[in-house]
Amino acid sequence: MNEVVALLAVLRASPLREAPRGPAPLADACLYAAATEAVLMLEAATGSIIEANPAAARLLCVPRTRLLGASLLQSFDGGAALALTRAINLVRREGTAQVLTARTRDGRSEVQLALSLVRVGPESYVLARLGQPAPDRRTDGDGVTTSVVLDLIGEASEGFVVTDPELHVLYANQAFAELAGIDSPQQALGHSLVRWLELTQADLTALAVQRARREAVTVHETRLRAASGKTQGVELWAVAVADGEQPCWGFRLHSV
Repeated sequence: MNEVVALLAVLRASPLREAPRGPAPLADACLYAAATEAVLMLEAATGSIIEANPAAARLLCVPRTRLLGASLLQSFDGGAALALTRAINLVRREGTAQVLTARTRDGRSEVQLALSLVRVGPESYVLARLGQPAPDRRTDGDGVTTSVVLDLIGEASEGFVVTDPELHVLYANQAFAELAGIDSPQQALGHSLVRWLELTQADLTALAVQRARREAVTVHETRLRAASGKTQGVELWAVAVADGEQPCWGFRLHSV
């Protein structure tokens, strides 16, 4: 489900903040909460693993501490190295998602990898989502993973929104509803985000350009207009997810 990918991507793109309702940084909490789907984050240039959740460690039969900092190639059979290297390079250079199957280093099982690009300013990362190969299984996670991640984001103290490419709201959390002065997140669904955010034409142009480049964009000190007419300053981070069945934007809003 691209909503979850968008939320994880915008978490990666924006500065980490401690979540008042939990001790761990929110980005790490999301990766850990998505326990039913194995997730890795790689440096695009090197293929080194910089984030791994427990499900990935279990699937690869490698302790998480050994995964961090290691090359993705080290977890798979040598015969898969060329295919993995090519796939990572294609994702990094062209931004196109890649799906492939590789046998683990111990030779006991095959793993399906779905690779997609996340750009944060000048830095590029590869999001790797791992699962058991199955012809009828979607590579973007099952309903349990989606529910867990959305429940966690729903309780976050900062506003999170997912929109379609035209900025119509597909998902919003309770914190955004409170910022917008509406009764519930459901009231935002289907409406344009511009209804609440005072985005200039330059901001909208920047979003369109960055979406085409599949890069993260930061809009500092924009204004959010509540239903009451009251406005307040917010920092806004946005990440485009162009792969999958439904391209979308992930937004994170923080009051300033």
